[in-house]
Amino acid sequence: MSLVQSLLSTERYGIKCPYQMEPEGVCIHNTANDASAKNEIAYMKSNDNQVSFHIAVDDKEAIQAIPFNRNAWHAGDGGRGTGNRRYIAVEICYSKSVGERFVQAEQRAAREVAAILKGYGWGVERVKAHRDFSAKNCPHRTDMDKFKTMVQEELNKLNGASNPVNTSAGNLYRVRLSWSDAGSQKGAFSDLNNAKKCADDNAGYKVFDKNGQQVYPEQISNNIIGEGAKVRVVGNKYATGQDVPGWVKNETYTVQQVSGNKALLKEIVSWVYINDLALVSASAAPKVTIEVGSKVKVTGSNYATGQAIPGWVKNNTYTVMQLSDNKALLKEIMSWVYIKDLILM
Repeated sequence: MSLVQSLLSTERYGIKCPYQMEPEGVCIHNTANDASAKNEIAYMKSNDNQVSFHIAVDDKEAIQAIPFNRNAWHAGDGGRGTGNRRYIAVEICYSKSVGERFVQAEQRAAREVAAILKGYGWGVERVKAHRDFSAKNCPHRTDMDKFKTMVQEELNKLNGASNPVNTSAGNLYRVRLSWSDAGSQKGAFSDLNNAKKCADDNAGYKVFDKNGQQVYPEQISNNIIGEGAKVRVVGNKYATGQDVPGWVKNETYTVQQVSGNKALLKEIVSWVYINDLALVSASAAPKVTIEVGSKVKVTGSNYATGQAIPGWVKNNTYTVMQLSDNKALLKEIMSWVYIKDLILM
């Protein structure tokens, strides 16, 4: 990151950045004028308006005015709003007349944002638009899907991964230690084979689709990890989102209960995603494999299409009509469900 620092005087903190902050992400803005980054920073620092931002970026430079451990008034979501109190604000200059200067400012902003993500161990999902926090059409010029793809490409470079073909950030295969550990992400790829190669080049890494389903290597099935199985924890997050301490990974645990894609470990009374477990030994009586004709119940929250599963669906028993990779078609409701979200009856 090549930030130029022109920091606000601490005497001005009470107006512009009164609160300590532990940032959670980056919020993108367009300035809606044609002033340079230097002029934007100078004006913000000199006036008495409760309007502020951390960084302004133009085609020549990126300038930081407020430290990342202080809040800024930029998101329009109030004194306790998540945007104002938890997000680093980045203003992209020259959005009024657009043109080549604005294009270059966006490109520079993507590099700066990627460097912030890298520094905090975040993924591109931590990048938000001003409009995500309040009813203002900002950024009014920047296409957020394209911008996130630009950021991801820059992040891939910083992480030493090859870049994917330019595509919407929502349709990429992500390479991580676990889906819950976004900070471990090595790259995001439109081509599954490129994602697999990245995972193979980084020990312990896996490939996940846009829904968070592990597609490579073949994930451990709920039918293998059942109650009584002995496992080790390989992921960095519990199912609650809390960090897994290092000492936890040195022990073997007993699966006390399985629910959907999570397992309850008896010795530490903690839920862990099955994708984040390594099988040491199977339970004495492993479950029978689900096959065509099996009678099953649904335990997951989403169909394979991503749509939410209504509560009443989970109260009935269904017949497996067809299998395709890690999905099953249920005859009675003609819907595809991930096999990991089914239990045999």
